Amino acid sequence: MITWLFDLFNITISLIILFILYCTCYLIKHIRELNAIPGTWQLAFSPLKLPLISPYLYLGSYKEIFDLANRIGDPITKLLRISMVTNNTLFISDPHHLKEIVMKQGHLLGKPNIIYEMLNIFGWNILTLSDREEWKKHHHIVSPGFSEENMKYLCDVTVDSTDILMKKKWLNFQTENNSATIGQPTNTKNNFFIDLNPDRDLTDLTLDILGKAGFGYNFGIFNEEESTFQPSNTTSKASAQQEQKEQYIYHHSFREAVSLTLRRTTLIKRFLSREPFYSLALKLFNCYHATNDVSHYIDELIEKRKLEKIKDKTDILSLMVYSNELVEDKLTNEEIKSDALIFILAGHETTTTTLQWLMFELCRHPEIQEKMREEINKVLPNKEKPKIEHFSQLHYVNQVIKETLRLHPPVGGVGKIAKTNLKLGNITIPKGTHIFVNIYGLHHDKNYWTNPQEFNPDRFDESNKEGISPIIIKPLTFIPFSLGMRKCIGSQFSLYETCMIITRCLQFMSFKFSPEMKVEPHEVKGKQIITIKPTDDFIIRIEPLEQQVREEQLVNLQEKNITEKSNVVTISSLP
Repeated sequence: MITWLFDLFNITISLIILFILYCTCYLIKHIRELNAIPGTWQLAFSPLKLPLISPYLYLGSYKEIFDLANRIGDPITKLLRISMVTNNTLFISDPHHLKEIVMKQGHLLGKPNIIYEMLNIFGWNILTLSDREEWKKHHHIVSPGFSEENMKYLCDVTVDSTDILMKKKWLNFQTENNSATIGQPTNTKNNFFIDLNPDRDLTDLTLDILGKAGFGYNFGIFNEEESTFQPSNTTSKASAQQEQKEQYIYHHSFREAVSLTLRRTTLIKRFLSREPFYSLALKLFNCYHATNDVSHYIDELIEKRKLEKIKDKTDILSLMVYSNELVEDKLTNEEIKSDALIFILAGHETTTTTLQWLMFELCRHPEIQEKMREEINKVLPNKEKPKIEHFSQLHYVNQVIKETLRLHPPVGGVGKIAKTNLKLGNITIPKGTHIFVNIYGLHHDKNYWTNPQEFNPDRFDESNKEGISPIIIKPLTFIPFSLGMRKCIGSQFSLYETCMIITRCLQFMSFKFSPEMKVEPHEVKGKQIITIKPTDDFIIRIEPLEQQVREEQLVNLQEKNITEKSNVVTISSLP
């Protein structure tokens, strides 16, 4: 027995030594391959920051990478290498490098599965596909949904949905409540406000917009009774052994199913994509039914669209289905479903994130908020509803949105992989190298932005005022939606949507930091799952605009009374 245990111990030690030697050999190999590029090493990528294993590159390490590139990367270009056992990863944040690698050699780049697998919940899609020809096929089917005519429809839907949010939640002060409660309106005799973390409400808002403009249905996000989409509760499941219909029972509302899929399923898919571990993890973390619900919701939407006369429909899904019927090389239902899921997950998530950071900056800079409101009132007098034609007239509003996207890009970067050897100047980048377009690093580089940590919308002022030349934004230095042929197809969708929402909100409300915030504004950090959102410490106070006007008038009146009393005292004291 003792001999058997001793042999087992020796075998275990031998395997550990072999594993360490294996890791060391490949790590040295990768370091030598790109030793000409400044950098460091770690053993592997992981979800958490772990000493030795993943001290630099881990999930949500965008600021760590930015600091590392400034500390040990190339002093001019900030080019940085991190070598691991599995591969090298290059972080690029120099416009010249982006032009040389992404623009000129973009056809030689693919999408690394290790990064994009988390978004392949229902299979390959327009975002995750590496094959150029397959991507073109998806792009051809999807692009009609983002036409100018459809963007006009989007803007109208966005304003209407924003009105519903304000009426049902943010400006709903029908009952008197004297104690401030996070997320609940407070209505006292002289004061009306609501304190909340805006993440949930903004997520609901963008999801409501996406349901109507993206899929042509009201999913009852704000009121389930108003839903125009009634799931059949049954779907057909055919197999070789079984032909009868089985009943499918939905476990979650559309909003709940999407939320769980976004926040849990994607992370599980990222790190446990192989079966049976994937299915087991979905059940363990209570998102198995939610993921199936989303699948069945989208299946039913696609089937409904195929049965309807969809020529005159203006939502994205209808146009996708219609476009698909017109081509020979059609997308399968699963491919259409996977594309639709990407619009749901990425579409509303990026806009929600941008809006949260935008509101955060407006709370920090009330003078910018007021300047935006002045422009809005000038372009849209008497609280006129904004439309697509007003977008180009709201110059300062769009400057603020762009500056928000610069300082707080929703996505820290975009991952790519070299499908063959590439050239970067005199350096050969080997096949299989991961190339990370460091959007956060580029947007915060002092070589291209004056005082990059400062929130300054005037950076994007393209006008020529009082003889002062406009600031010139250098090409490839502002890329919140990536760049090149694979730039986000929904970028204009997001810009229109953000502009309409914040414009409509500022016509009726003011934003400020809530006294209920447990941290100082500068302590609010970014947290990353798919996008980089503010942490839950961010609590905003929303007040009706009329109340703010009344408060300012009251302050002015009090100051006037104090001045008059002071004058009376001064006069009476004269000899």
